[in-house]
Amino acid sequence: MTNFYVCLCAHNGNEFISNQIDSILNQSYNSVHIFAFDFSSSDGTDDIIKEYSENHSNVSFVKFDYAPGAKESFYIGLDYVNSRVHNGWILLSDQDDVWCSNKLDRLNDLIGLYGDNIELMYHDVNLIDERGELLAHSYYGLVGRDPIKESVLSQLVLSNVAIGHTMCFSKEFLSEILSLSVRDCFLMH
Repeated sequence: MTNFYVCLCAHNGNEFISNQIDSILNQSYNSVHIFAFDFSSSDGTDDIIKEYSENHSNVSFVKFDYAPGAKESFYIGLDYVNSRVHNGWILLSDQDDVWCSNKLDRLNDLIGLYGDNIELMYHDVNLIDERGELLAHSYYGLVGRDPIKESVLSQLVLSNVAIGHTMCFSKEFLSEILSLSVRDCFLMH
């Protein structure tokens, strides 16, 4: 059975955080653990996450008293996850995402199909507004990008082809990335 671990970083996201956590907990494939990090929220986001962690054994809550920004928050969160997970697959989650109910099933199928031949996967997304109304069926189509043509290492690293919250990578890949001295080189969209 494939184990999935979610690194969810939040800061003042009380309006959206419950929908996102629910969309992860309600996956059709349910071998998932959420590491939810709150970075100094002042709007009650931390209380919402804490309640989930108290009611769900597969939700861990870590609170920080500073807000270093999105890029550094994810680096801190991934470092924390890396120190606690021994194998499996790691996914990133923004506080305002909503996952399709079969996301983990589809990723698990790909892992079963390709096994050790993959270390990183990413996918397209539907764009929705704050009410959950569909704005576009494809981010790549909307911005005119071709992720297949751009999936060479230089493009993946330099042009943000793979949007963070669409990535799924192996624990080994995460350990390898965190061991490099590239902390300030990560790009954000």
